[in-house]
Amino acid sequence: DSSQDSQAERNLSLRKPDVLQIVTACNQKYLDDGRLRNLVGSIHYWEQHGVERILFYDLGLSDAGRREVSSWRGVEIRDVPTSVNIGGNGTTAKVVTDEAREATKYAFKPVVIWDALQKSE
Repeated sequence: DSSQDSQAERNLSLRKPDVLQIVTACNQKYLDDGRLRNLVGSIHYWEQHGVERILFYDLGLSDAGRREVSSWRGVEIRDVPTSVNIGGNGTTAKVVTDEAREATKYAFKPVVIWDALQKSE
């Protein structure tokens, strides 16, 4: 129903966050070359008083990489969801295929942002 969709969009646009949460995602390559570590360090340096947590979506970390990232201050690791709730009535849709999880394809972005918004309520 489009009226429910419009209301949901208005509700999301009117919400003001109590705290800043940053959403990011990457695979092992970006951990190995230091880019993820640099991002997280920069966030902590520049936003010392405003970031509650960094939501990190795993696009293919090794077990050791996942353990390392989970040990970092303020970082919460999440798996990329295979489906998301797209309606207020519990309607779900499969939205992510294995191909879409590839970091270079960027198809995961709307899914992880939607997931982060839904779980932050």
